[in-house]
Amino acid sequence: MNNNRTYPRYALPFGDTEIVIVSDGPLDMGTPEDSFRGLSKEEIQKQVLRNFLPIDKVVIEQNIPILTSGGKRLLFETGIGSLSTDDRVSSVGVEAQSRVGLPVG
Repeated sequence: MNNNRTYPRYALPFGDTEIVIVSDGPLDMGTPEDSFRGLSKEEIQKQVLRNFLPIDKVVIEQNIPILTSGGKRLLFETGIGSLSTDDRVSSVGVEAQSRVGLPVG
């Protein structure tokens, strides 16, 4: 899926190493009560309001870090993103043919 969007590229250089952070979009976790177990509804509401968060749902941002060092790239992908990882990663210059998946588990 190529929607011709450009995604922000957040790069953090460290000498000859670079970490690029690519947004993989938001993940709706449902109500705060579904995510923060073991707390009363009142305590959850107090905590989310204290942190300027909505009281009706929890949405977290997902990011894909890409480490480049010594001419090699390492992409950390958890597989739970809500949007097209290929489009987003390609938009920061990492083409699909240069990526190799490693099984986890």
